Amino acid sequence: MHNLFWSFCLTRAPAGICSNMATSGNVFGPILFLIIFNLVQFALRFGLMNWSYKMGMSALDSLMANMQAFTRAASILGVFVVGCLTVTMGGTQINAVIPNGTTQAYVAHTATVANDEVANFEVIKTNDRGVTLSGMNDKDGNPLSGTDANGNPATAGAVDLGNGMSEVTYMEMVESSVNIDIANILDSICPKLAPMAIVMLLYYLFSKKNFTPMKGIVLVLIIGILGAGPFGLWPSIWG
Repeated sequence: MHNLFWSFCLTRAPAGICSNMATSGNVFGPILFLIIFNLVQFALRFGLMNWSYKMGMSALDSLMANMQAFTRAASILGVFVVGCLTVTMGGTQINAVIPNGTTQAYVAHTATVANDEVANFEVIKTNDRGVTLSGMNDKDGNPLSGTDANGNPATAGAVDLGNGMSEVTYMEMVESSVNIDIANILDSICPKLAPMAIVMLLYYLFSKKNFTPMKGIVLVLIIGILGAGPFGLWPSIWG
């Protein structure tokens, strides 16, 4: 609004009138324009300067009167920022796993053989209880089921290719270890729980034990080196 008032009212209107006076041969036209322009400009600048000063002082007084609320709001914002930094920048993760036995599962393999050799793949190998360890059928003659190399479901069997050859899908029992991943358990309870625990530990030491920032840095450095090295709690930094 101020720009419109200044541009269209206080500059163009007097300039149009005074320019007509000047083109008519009146020497007072340019002088009148300079007088109007500078007087109005000076009045506006002086008045707005005083108005802005008074508004600034009143705003400062209002801010000082509500300083406690302002400080509390700033503290809450700081807590939010620290929480966001903990989640986004905190890369600490528990690397410990607990062995929990083994599991057995069938894994599918595919081979192309002559039709008269398909029967050799029905039962390739069994254990002492008659359980098929490798082959297409179990001890009751039912086709075995498992997963392929990509984890997709697969069923044992043979497909005649029509050229005297068949594509045989047979199963092989594979034994793999089962581990309890501490990191997955903690993330299911609360994501980024390990970084939050370290932040809360530092907060406790700073607020209750009068820790200095330098001591906190040294403590985090020691925890990181020991955890990544001898104890293997974090992902290893030793290669």
